[in-house]
Amino acid sequence: MGLKSIRAKVTSLTLFGIIIAVMTSALLGIAVIKRTGDKYAEQSLMLLCETGEKNLDYYFNSVEQSVINVQAYVEADLKSLDKKDLPEHLERVRGFFNRTMGATNGALTYYYRIDPEASDTVKGFWYTNLDGTGFTEREVTDITLYDTSNTDELVWFTVPKNTGRPIWLPPYVTDNLDVRVISYNVPVYLGSEFIGVIGIEIDCSTMRNQVDNIRLYEDGYAFITDDSGNLVYHPFIDTDEGADAESLKISEALTKDDEIIRYTYNGVQKEAVWKQLHNGMRLTVSVPESATNKLWHDLMVQNILVMILLMTMFILLATRLTGHIVAPLHRLTNAVSKLSSDSFDFSLDYNAEDEVGILTRTFRKLSEHLKLYITAVESDYRSIYRVDLDADRAVCYRSDDQYKEYYDLNGISGSFRDMSHRYAEKYVSEPDREGILAFLDPENIRSSLSSGSSISYRYQTAENKYEMIRIIDLSKAEGQNDGGIHTVEIGLSDVDRETREELIKNHALSDALSHAREASAAKTSFLNSMSHEIRTPMNAIIGYNDIALKDQTLSEETRGHLEKIKAAAAHLLTLINNILDMGHIESGRMTLKSENFRFGDLLKQVNTMIGAQCESKEITYICEINGNENDFYTGDDMKLKQILINILSNAVKYTPADGTVIFTAEEAARFEDKVTLRFVIRDTGIGMDKDFIPKLFEPFAQEECQCGGMFGSTGLGMAITRSMIDMMNGKIEVESEKGKGSVFTVTVTLKTNPDAGISAEDTQSGCGEKKTETSDAELTGRHILMAEDMLINAEILKNILESFGMEVDHAPDGKACLDMFSESSAGRYDAILMDIRMPVMNGLEAAEAIRSLDREDARTIPIIAMTANAFDDDVKLSLQAGMNAHLTKPVEAPRLIETLQKLIK
Repeated sequence: MGLKSIRAKVTSLTLFGIIIAVMTSALLGIAVIKRTGDKYAEQSLMLLCETGEKNLDYYFNSVEQSVINVQAYVEADLKSLDKKDLPEHLERVRGFFNRTMGATNGALTYYYRIDPEASDTVKGFWYTNLDGTGFTEREVTDITLYDTSNTDELVWFTVPKNTGRPIWLPPYVTDNLDVRVISYNVPVYLGSEFIGVIGIEIDCSTMRNQVDNIRLYEDGYAFITDDSGNLVYHPFIDTDEGADAESLKISEALTKDDEIIRYTYNGVQKEAVWKQLHNGMRLTVSVPESATNKLWHDLMVQNILVMILLMTMFILLATRLTGHIVAPLHRLTNAVSKLSSDSFDFSLDYNAEDEVGILTRTFRKLSEHLKLYITAVESDYRSIYRVDLDADRAVCYRSDDQYKEYYDLNGISGSFRDMSHRYAEKYVSEPDREGILAFLDPENIRSSLSSGSSISYRYQTAENKYEMIRIIDLSKAEGQNDGGIHTVEIGLSDVDRETREELIKNHALSDALSHAREASAAKTSFLNSMSHEIRTPMNAIIGYNDIALKDQTLSEETRGHLEKIKAAAAHLLTLINNILDMGHIESGRMTLKSENFRFGDLLKQVNTMIGAQCESKEITYICEINGNENDFYTGDDMKLKQILINILSNAVKYTPADGTVIFTAEEAARFEDKVTLRFVIRDTGIGMDKDFIPKLFEPFAQEECQCGGMFGSTGLGMAITRSMIDMMNGKIEVESEKGKGSVFTVTVTLKTNPDAGISAEDTQSGCGEKKTETSDAELTGRHILMAEDMLINAEILKNILESFGMEVDHAPDGKACLDMFSESSAGRYDAILMDIRMPVMNGLEAAEAIRSLDREDARTIPIIAMTANAFDDDVKLSLQAGMNAHLTKPVEAPRLIETLQKLIK
């Protein structure tokens, strides 16, 4: 039965495939044949219509040309002719008429009619050739009987007269001749005066003969219509004047502009093509669709017959081949059946190179690998159970002899709950006993396996060894597809060595983390200490150097040496700041502030600093601002300013004298409460190699150059700049060319702060002008209390303050500063300069103690931190202690004086 079933399926599938393939090929062939036949018929119909159009137009053009030739001759003879000489003129042109128009193919009559308004005596002439023996003159039409201003009457005469243009008239029966003709008429002028009409009438039979020759297939024909859709000539419809007007009207479908028109006439489906003739008429060629389809119908029948023959041959061949395919498939099916029963007792010897042979060899390898895999998996477990959760029955499939003393490995079957409790009580350590019983609870097993195919639990045995229980859901594998968990496999394995190795690794990782944290804290402490220790002597160097430079008696050489010392100290301070910034960045302690600032203030500070640098180096500095300088934003303006100054300072540094630095700030985009700012810095400096640009933002990366500077750099400036921009989720782009300069583009997104802008506007008076701001305080005569434990620093500060006319009292530590202030009279001191690191009492403690004193000026006196502690955290601590400002050593005299002027009231 299995053989027949496989053979039936293979045969049916093969036959189905053959039938589908043959039918698809037949349908595609029919479609191609039909499309080709239709296209051939359409092209033939179009070509025939175009040929007929050219032939008819050629004939009508020859008629027009004969009339135009006569018109030219007549008007030439009329030149400089008096109207009284019209009779002689008429006699001269008779012969030319006969030679030219009489020789025109199909000409039935020709005439030259003089307008009665031009001459009431000379009428013209009219010649006819009805019997084909020659033209004879007849009496001309009496035009005086008609209203020549009405173009609906005597059309052949009135239309040329009133329009001044030639006209083709559709077929009509000539007066008194009873012959159907078409005519072409042109006006004749003497100068600008209308003289008459020259015309020729063509026998319609000439046109009919040409139209009748236009035929495609046996039932095809052509016909002529006017521009209104009325039949002029049709080979099967009477178009004489006596015909019914309705019958002369063609189908509306034939007036469409489609390339191929399909319509129904007398119940017959037809295809037609029409072309506009030169004289305004339309030539239409029509054929029945049955005639155009006959060719592809015949080809289609032949194609179907061939396909049927091929399909019959394929079916017979397929039936024979299925028998050869079924035999190895049947053997393969038996092998699969045995494998599903956990039996490997089968042999597969089919090794052909066809698909069945490949499948047989693959299955043979798969069964071998599966056998090895099962053996390997079983070796990982010391015992394996099959548990029926519904029946609470556990059966041991496999046990290890070395664990035969264990109750659960005796190969017996029993209650799963009872076996679980006995095993936990006897072999599991007491701390894990409750946990493993909860894990082996059938409800817990069902709940846990509902979200995964396996679960596991690690525990310690009574012998202090680590073991693991792994549970796998077997319900679906055994055909139970109701979604429930009914049957599971439980394996017990020894994981003592792996667990202990993992514990050792985790302990090592924990120790490493602890050491890393200690190292980070030590690094931070070192940076803080180094910052303070380096800045303290730097303060003395810079301070005494500034004092020395004030001496007007210095020689130029000595002043030059001092200026170089000042530059070296400033460079060293920059290096210290860069190193500290990199330390902050690497340790993750650098954070962004979120403060309100005015865009214009930030740009002013940047321009002041960079403008001075450019001026001293004789570089042209241009700042272009495309936006509102009065806008307020929320962000870290200090770091944004540092970013811009870093890039601009580099541009100044690497741009030679007479060069240019251009700084452009603009608002690139705005959406809701976000605004994107773009800063572009261009310079005409030395530029960089293309290969160096990707390395520009790496720490300590420097390109060799001859920039002419006194000192080099750490190569940290651009790395710090890039890190700050990344913290702001911004972007920096660089373009540079050696010897031509560089372009840096920085893009950052900030929050807008319209409320801050409104607050600023509140400082304006009612008339729209800003209120006058309070001027900076006058410092002469002010009394300053200075707390500084380093005598050198104290001497420098005292010198600076006294040079501005201030009086200074010195306290050697925080406790002395507190005592001096508390013992002074209220209002004696105008400000306090407070060092942070001092013996006895540090500056933070002293500031807090002063603010807590019970006197009015203790809460209002400005307290300014003067310290070598330069980190953001140090600034926060100063402000939290009640100080008004935080100045970092080495203190710059202008900044110190500016701060005092702003804070002293």
